[in-house]
Amino acid sequence: SPITLCHWVFVVVGCLTGYLLYQALSPNLTTAPGCLALCVCVPGATCRYLVQKVIPMLPRLLCEQLCSLQPGDLRFAFSIVWEMGHDGHIYKEWAGRSIINSCAKLAYPMVQQIIEGCFDPNRWQTQLYNGATWEQVIFDSLALHGIASHLRAARFANGSLRLNNTKLHFALDTGGNPVSASPYVQSEANHLVEEFMLLANMRVAAKIAWAFPKHALLRRHPPPSDRKLAEFKAAAEALGVSVDVSTAAALQRSLTALSKACRDQATQEVMTLLATKPMLLAQYFCTNEAPDPATWRHYALATDLYTHFTSPIRRYPDVIVHRLLQAALDLSKQLQEPDNADLVTAPMAEHAELPASAPPADTATAATTAAANASDAVPDASSSSAGSLAAEAAASQRLDAKARSGPSSSTADSDTLWEQAEADDAVAAPREAASEALLKQHQLPDVITMAKIAKHSNETKLSARMVSDGSLRLYLCIMLKQAPKVSWAVVTSVGGDKFFTVYLPEFGCEARMYLNLMGVPLAGSWDGTSQTLTISTGHLAAQQPAGFAANGDVVDNPMTTDAEQQLTQQQEEQQQVQRQEMLLNSPKFNLKIWLECLPNGVLNPSHIPCAELPSQ
Repeated sequence: SPITLCHWVFVVVGCLTGYLLYQALSPNLTTAPGCLALCVCVPGATCRYLVQKVIPMLPRLLCEQLCSLQPGDLRFAFSIVWEMGHDGHIYKEWAGRSIINSCAKLAYPMVQQIIEGCFDPNRWQTQLYNGATWEQVIFDSLALHGIASHLRAARFANGSLRLNNTKLHFALDTGGNPVSASPYVQSEANHLVEEFMLLANMRVAAKIAWAFPKHALLRRHPPPSDRKLAEFKAAAEALGVSVDVSTAAALQRSLTALSKACRDQATQEVMTLLATKPMLLAQYFCTNEAPDPATWRHYALATDLYTHFTSPIRRYPDVIVHRLLQAALDLSKQLQEPDNADLVTAPMAEHAELPASAPPADTATAATTAAANASDAVPDASSSSAGSLAAEAAASQRLDAKARSGPSSSTADSDTLWEQAEADDAVAAPREAASEALLKQHQLPDVITMAKIAKHSNETKLSARMVSDGSLRLYLCIMLKQAPKVSWAVVTSVGGDKFFTVYLPEFGCEARMYLNLMGVPLAGSWDGTSQTLTISTGHLAAQQPAGFAANGDVVDNPMTTDAEQQLTQQQEEQQQVQRQEMLLNSPKFNLKIWLECLPNGVLNPSHIPCAELPSQ
């Protein structure tokens, strides 16, 4: 069983009809389910990303060398090959095992500089192989960027939703301690890679769902509940922002309009955060668990079929999907479907026209143009060049009773689709028998085991996400411990007279502020009618009217003497001084209590007037 590469690479080849685009990805690490590689990666099922390191799913020898692209070295691959037009129109498609010899190893900043027109190869210590030149690399990168821009515009025009919450990037010193933090900003180079990865995942999902409609391992994203969306809309209106939550596309348009109309970045981030809360987590599932294909849809990506195929060295479901894809390709071969193998041997053109970048996806013109392009992204089902794409389009038509959207849409009219569906149904029984035989031949898990794999992968993916978030939070606490900061915050919700929740744009996180954990006496008075929390500080917090609590409720012991009130006030003032000394004076500084304040937000120097924390 071959050990293969587990990254992707794009190669653009000029041809008469447009561009020939290779997306090469690794196949399953092995075809034998009982081998060592699978036994190693099943328990973790995914990589863990920490601030200072990555805990890989596979041994580092595999994931960093043998199963990863190395410039100038041959690597086995599982490839998706597209013959594409400038606008992302797919003319032909081929999938299968291949061998890749990469000519260079690029980084996101390098490609971003190429896109911006400021790339200087002399500033990067990157070696080229196989006779490649920087002129070719620059041309290919710009060609890919132009196609990706059209794909991205079409995807958002068709209803895709993207919620980008702030994620911190830490700079570490030589000892591994955080010295600064800044938001990680995704560039156009990131978007370039993302679009082709999404397209590959969608196309592979269509293939395995067509071949094994009861046995495929897919990924779905359920829509949020109407109740939570209504709560989000009410919360947004309370902040003075009107949003449309009827569909994912409507929500995306609302957020895009807000980003244009509002110059306050903090408000935009708060709205994105609030929009994220109603969302459910995407999940892996076996199609046998969900007989209704309508439940297979991915809400955020606005696509009927989706899976994970592009990262088998860091996600175990991708390994299963690669094995399913190989079985699906064998099925297509048995059914004698055209495989478009001529794409693999297509000659490299010396000259090709560079595609123009698409306009922004949020403009009306781009949306109209992109939607037209998207509806044309795959040839008619009757076209001889479409090959297996036609059968997949017809199968998808029966699954969802409508034409598929996005870059893999079919433009055949309803009559042609219906005729194709009837023709496909005529061979349904033999195909099902062949599918079952191939599943056994490839030793793929049965539907019960496949469901368990999906469930385990969901659990490990969630745990990996919690580990990553915890690592970010820990390093933020360490950085603030070493250098406390004052940060502006936006109040996002109020919990009566006990606490309120804020969002800190500088750190991209929320903090719940409890009034009794602020380090100084605070009292809150909550007015439910106006939804207002009034906070009194210092001695004012202690001077509540006799017989009333901080929220105005009557208490059992209304009778107190002036002497008792004065004594209570003196005790409160003395406790406040003690709290300040505990924070300010080195001998009494209590690190444990100070750290307990951090999960609830950064310390406000106004709580400790005219003072600084001890240097140690």
